[in-house]
Amino acid sequence: MILLVVDTQKGCFDERLYAFETVRNNIKQLITIARENNVEVVYVQHDDGPGTELDKTADNYEIYEEFAPREDERRFEKGFNMLVPSYTNSTYDNPYFDKETAYKYYNEFMWGRRYAKIITVEQAIELLQG
Repeated sequence: MILLVVDTQKGCFDERLYAFETVRNNIKQLITIARENNVEVVYVQHDDGPGTELDKTADNYEIYEEFAPREDERRFEKGFNMLVPSYTNSTYDNPYFDKETAYKYYNEFMWGRRYAKIITVEQAIELLQG
């Protein structure tokens, strides 16, 4: 078993988050208990690229101080290089978003420009054809 601590960098882990105090305390508690019980703690960090708030050369890229990894704990950078053709994924209405809002949230906000490049189906076809 390992404890995976994901996206807890200074640039994205702060008071703007929903239930910040609760989340912060829970993560601290899990890290402490994992360490006390010899469970490996592994950190995964997100790099938004050069010149961004989460550039891996910036201070904001570092793990939030209260969760700081020990020297012997491993850190990994997310290595995303995904292409998502528009309208090749979909979803249903759910209690939080209608289906159109959910689609746009993931494709235009969450994935696009961060985790994946959103392209047209025609662009995908061109790439597949060489």
